Amino acid sequence: GWGFFLDDNRGVEFFERSAKLGNAAGMAFYAFKSHKYFGVNTTSLEWAKKALSSNDNFAKGCCHYWGRGTARSYEKAFAHFKLSAEEGSEYGQR
Repeated sequence: GWGFFLDDNRGVEFFERSAKLGNAAGMAFYAFKSHKYFGVNTTSLEWAKKALSSNDNFAKGCCHYWGRGTARSYEKAFAHFKLSAEEGSEYGQR
Protein backbone atom coordinates (compact mmCIF):
# COMPACT_ATOMS: atom_id res chain seq x y z
CA GLY A 1 0.00 0.00 0.00
CA TRP A 2 2.89 2.55 -0.17
CA GLY A 3 1.84 5.25 -2.60
CA PHE A 4 -1.21 3.28 -3.67
CA PHE A 5 -4.78 2.94 -2.52
CA LEU A 6 -4.97 -0.26 -0.48
CA ASP A 7 -7.29 -2.85 -2.03
CA ASP A 8 -7.33 -6.09 -0.03
CA ASN A 9 -9.41 -7.98 -2.59
CA ARG A 10 -6.89 -7.13 -5.31
CA GLY A 11 -4.07 -8.16 -3.00
CA VAL A 12 -5.67 -11.55 -2.45
CA GLU A 13 -5.92 -11.94 -6.24
CA PHE A 14 -2.19 -11.36 -6.64
CA PHE A 15 -1.30 -13.75 -3.81
CA GLU A 16 -3.51 -16.38 -5.46
CA ARG A 17 -1.73 -15.90 -8.80
CA SER A 18 1.64 -16.15 -7.09
CA ALA A 19 0.59 -19.31 -5.24
CA LYS A 20 -0.68 -20.95 -8.43
CA LEU A 21 2.67 -20.18 -10.11
CA GLY A 22 4.41 -22.19 -7.38
CA ASN A 23 5.73 -19.38 -5.17
CA ALA A 24 5.79 -20.77 -1.61
CA ALA A 25 5.64 -17.33 0.04
CA GLY A 26 2.66 -16.55 -2.20
CA MET A 27 1.04 -19.76 -0.96
CA ALA A 28 1.56 -18.75 2.68
CA PHE A 29 0.28 -15.20 2.16
CA TYR A 30 -2.70 -16.43 0.12
CA ALA A 31 -3.57 -18.91 2.89
CA PHE A 32 -3.42 -16.11 5.47
CA LYS A 33 -5.27 -13.46 3.48
CA SER A 34 -7.98 -15.78 2.12
CA HIS A 35 -8.64 -17.00 5.66
CA LYS A 36 -8.65 -13.46 7.07
CA TYR A 37 -11.03 -12.01 4.51
CA PHE A 38 -13.17 -15.00 3.53
CA GLY A 39 -13.20 -17.10 6.72
CA VAL A 40 -12.08 -20.63 7.38
CA ASN A 41 -12.10 -22.63 4.19
CA THR A 42 -10.42 -25.68 2.73
CA THR A 43 -8.61 -23.62 0.10
CA SER A 44 -6.79 -21.67 2.80
CA LEU A 45 -5.71 -24.88 4.53
CA GLU A 46 -4.61 -26.54 1.29
CA TRP A 47 -2.34 -23.63 0.35
CA ALA A 48 -0.90 -23.43 3.87
CA LYS A 49 -0.03 -27.13 3.78
CA LYS A 50 1.64 -26.69 0.37
CA ALA A 51 3.69 -23.80 1.76
CA LEU A 52 4.66 -25.89 4.80
CA SER A 53 5.80 -28.78 2.60
CA SER A 54 8.00 -26.52 0.47
CA ASN A 55 11.72 -25.85 0.93
CA ASP A 56 11.04 -22.15 1.58
CA ASN A 57 11.83 -21.33 5.20
CA PHE A 58 10.32 -17.86 4.94
CA ALA A 59 6.98 -19.36 3.86
CA LYS A 60 7.15 -21.94 6.65
CA GLY A 61 7.90 -19.18 9.15
CA CYS A 62 4.83 -17.25 7.99
CA CYS A 63 2.59 -20.30 8.43
CA HIS A 64 3.89 -20.94 11.95
CA TYR A 65 3.63 -17.24 12.85
CA TRP A 66 0.01 -16.97 11.67
CA GLY A 67 -1.01 -20.50 12.68
CA ARG A 68 -2.14 -21.47 9.17
CA GLY A 69 -1.96 -25.20 8.40
CA THR A 70 -0.25 -25.76 11.75
CA ALA A 71 -0.50 -24.63 15.35
CA ARG A 72 0.73 -21.08 15.95
CA SER A 73 4.29 -21.16 17.24
CA TYR A 74 6.39 -18.04 17.45
CA GLU A 75 9.43 -20.15 18.35
CA LYS A 76 9.15 -22.24 15.17
CA ALA A 77 8.38 -19.13 13.14
CA PHE A 78 11.54 -17.43 14.45
CA ALA A 79 13.64 -20.53 13.71
CA HIS A 80 12.39 -20.62 10.10
CA PHE A 81 12.81 -16.85 9.63
CA LYS A 82 16.37 -17.16 10.98
CA LEU A 83 17.17 -20.00 8.57
CA SER A 84 15.63 -17.98 5.77
CA ALA A 85 17.88 -15.03 6.59
CA GLU A 86 20.94 -17.27 6.76
CA GLU A 87 20.03 -18.64 3.32
CA GLY A 88 20.08 -15.08 1.97
CA SER A 89 16.36 -14.38 1.74
CA GLU A 90 15.73 -10.66 1.61
CA TYR A 91 12.41 -11.12 3.39
CA GLY A 92 13.91 -13.35 6.07
CA GLN A 93 16.49 -10.68 6.84
CA ARG A 94 13.85 -8.05 7.68
